[in-house]
Amino acid sequence: MPVTLHLPHSSVRRLLTYTAPTSSIWRESAFQDKYASPAPIGWYSDRMVIDPACSVVFEAEQEEEDVMSRPPRDPQMPLLIRERIGWAVIQGLVALVLLAGLLIGGAQMDIPEDDLRALVFGALVLFNMGLILINRSFRASLSSAFLRPNRSLWILLTAVSITLAIAVGWPPVQQLFSFGKFHFNEFFVAIALSIVSLLLLEAIKSFWFRKT
Repeated sequence: MPVTLHLPHSSVRRLLTYTAPTSSIWRESAFQDKYASPAPIGWYSDRMVIDPACSVVFEAEQEEEDVMSRPPRDPQMPLLIRERIGWAVIQGLVALVLLAGLLIGGAQMDIPEDDLRALVFGALVLFNMGLILINRSFRASLSSAFLRPNRSLWILLTAVSITLAIAVGWPPVQQLFSFGKFHFNEFFVAIALSIVSLLLLEAIKSFWFRKT
């Protein structure tokens, strides 16, 4: 009985706290106004990362070790309590602030518009991959997010990484998305920011859920 109470609730809870920040980031991303692309980048990105993460990865996620020691969930309790709504908002704000800083910084450095579009797109995808890792568990450490088995997760992250490399590095796809030339030094900045967001959110998560 405890398993039937916890497993569906945990899966849905992960989905909601992951999709809330990611969906808002894609739809309020830097591909609007001046940096808008003729290709529907946000739509393709949704399909490439968010959909398989929700439909496959989180469904295949193992339960946390203390799941059987928790009291049964109150049937009247909502799926998203206040603490987890706040957690979803924090994730979206952290990612959005870092992405906005990347966009503004790139514009101030006079990076060509097409190059900047490719850079921010790469950062969006990397941030999304980090959010998947963060939301694997509400209590476990970041190391467990990498070490805990989930074959579907690593298949998805590998496929997304290959697709991202093709999107920003292969000229025919660059033209499709109106991306500029690929620059390793600029892309390392996007990788560094995604790592910063991952570590920052992990630190916030350990504090945020300490008493929940």
